[in-house]
Formats: sequence, C-alpha cells, structure tokens
Amino acid sequence: MSKKSKRRRDYRVKQKVKKNRLTQHHILCRSRGGTDNSDNIVLITQKNHENYHRLFYNMLPSEILEYLNTIFWNNYFNPASLERAKLKVYREDEA
Repeated sequence: MSKKSKRRRDYRVKQKVKKNRLTQHHILCRSRGGTDNSDNIVLITQKNHENYHRLFYNMLPSEILEYLNTIFWNNYFNPASLERAKLKVYREDEA
C-alpha cells in the first residue's frame, strides 16, 4: 500500500472515530436546574448530541413532548393523554 493510500485510510478512520465519539448529554440541562449526577447524564454520539440541541435547544423533556405534539403531530394527542405522558417523563426523570 502506498504512503498516500495509507494517509487517506488513516484520515477516513480518524473522521469516522470523531463522528462516532461519545459525549455526555444532560437530560435536564444545567441551565434549567439539572445536575452533573450520573442519573442525569447519558452518553450519545457527538453527531446525535449536536442534532438534539439543534432541534430542542435546552427544552425540558415535557416541553419536548408538547412541542412535538403541536408542531409534528398536529395536536393528535389530546391534552389528557399528553399530561399522562408528561407525568411519566417526570417520574422517569426523578427515578
């Protein structure tokens, strides 16, 4: 394998590793009162982390549900079922 081919292969490998690198994501943003406790942090790829914040900024999980219901699901879910889903999210956040 030529040196040029090796460099090209190494570059591609580095880009793939960079793209798939895991980063910490706070479920409840620190700016909204979230902590650095392990129960508030999940590991996701850098690309997914960037996409999440591009879509949802620093919304709370319950705000994301409401946003999705309004914008994407065209208020398909009635307020009562949405409230039940929010309560479930809150309970999972507290666990």
